Amino acid sequence: KHPLIEKQTHLVCQGELKNNRGQKLYVFLFDEILLFTRIATRNGLKSYQLINYPILVEFLHIEDIEDGVKIPELSSGSFSRTLAGSKPARNVFRCSSLSTLDNNDSRTSSILLQARDMYDKQQ
Repeated sequence: KHPLIEKQTHLVCQGELKNNRGQKLYVFLFDEILLFTRIATRNGLKSYQLINYPILVEFLHIEDIEDGVKIPELSSGSFSRTLAGSKPARNVFRCSSLSTLDNNDSRTSSILLQARDMYDKQQ
């Protein structure tokens, strides 16, 4: 268990999103961190498996992607099939974080996400 996760006391928002490969992610926003998980089943029991390190909210940046815009990163998976077909990609946004490592180097990580509808995207 991650110590940052264990100290969280207030869940702000949670929901299901898809990544650029069409995989379902279950996202949890707490006061201090954002978590990306997927459902894992072991011995018939379902649990949430963390798929990335927790992102500190203070380093979180959300970028709205206009509906129908072509994005170079979307070269595979369900997003690309959507973009290649007649239906434009909708309800897509980029979630980025800038983290400072122990040796004062900075690293930016980014993920493209798609919500089911505009309401889920705004949440």
